[in-house]
Amino acid sequence: MSQLKVNGQIAMWTLSDGLSLDTLRDQCPLWFGAMLPREAGALGALKRVLTTRIQGRPGMYLRPVKREGYAIMQEAETAGVKSAVEKGRLLLFPLPDGTTGLQMQPYHQGVLGEIIQAWKAERRRITAGALGTALSRAVLSQQVKGISLRPTGGVYWVADSASDAWEEVTKGIEASGGGCKVYSMRVAHDAGSVRAILDNLTNHVGKEMAAVNEALGDGSLGKRGRSTQKTRAQDLEELVSHVEESLEVSLELLRRTTENAGDVAAIEAFMGGL
Repeated sequence: MSQLKVNGQIAMWTLSDGLSLDTLRDQCPLWFGAMLPREAGALGALKRVLTTRIQGRPGMYLRPVKREGYAIMQEAETAGVKSAVEKGRLLLFPLPDGTTGLQMQPYHQGVLGEIIQAWKAERRRITAGALGTALSRAVLSQQVKGISLRPTGGVYWVADSASDAWEEVTKGIEASGGGCKVYSMRVAHDAGSVRAILDNLTNHVGKEMAAVNEALGDGSLGKRGRSTQKTRAQDLEELVSHVEESLEVSLELLRRTTENAGDVAAIEAFMGGL
């Protein structure tokens, strides 16, 4: 029996809230750690802490106070008439050192101390959504050069040549606890898999190069901006070459498109052929 030829792996994941950002940085490679948020957003962390605190208390809910914090409301009913009374509020405020503080109205030292402690701890954790965003950036990065197989993301192809870099990330995620799982499934090198990869690569390159050429074509970019767009096109050229080598195919038209950054006619001709 002939050995099944493979061309890479399909990557996907299921994530949970609450992983420690510090643990993730310890367990994962430095380049992935740089994609993680420094800390969780102050307002979102406050909402999660307060939601946990009032959980199970009948009639109690949170009311946003602009973008500054939350009021804790108590719903009541008297003679068939419903009403809500504010029991207190927790508000964010800027500190002189540029960080964010937390105040309570009316002030209660013991309660505020507990909430601040929980809030600071929550800011050192990452939500499943933020971790998913970081993983998507990682799999599409220059280190991995993956290809999204769905317009909305969530399912990616990673070439064999990038499997070590990707595995460093996946092992770090799972070693960080919290029940997060990153799945990798080997892909047979057949007409179906090659078509899926190339179709999505072509769409990706076409859209990205259209954006590059639009930015370069309006003439408003300075030297740094033009350099950034040229680098963006070069990264796409490297991605095309990476896929060519991994799949043992020729993508000359696609490669020429990435080489013609700033040539609006070239990109329009390419997009018209999709």
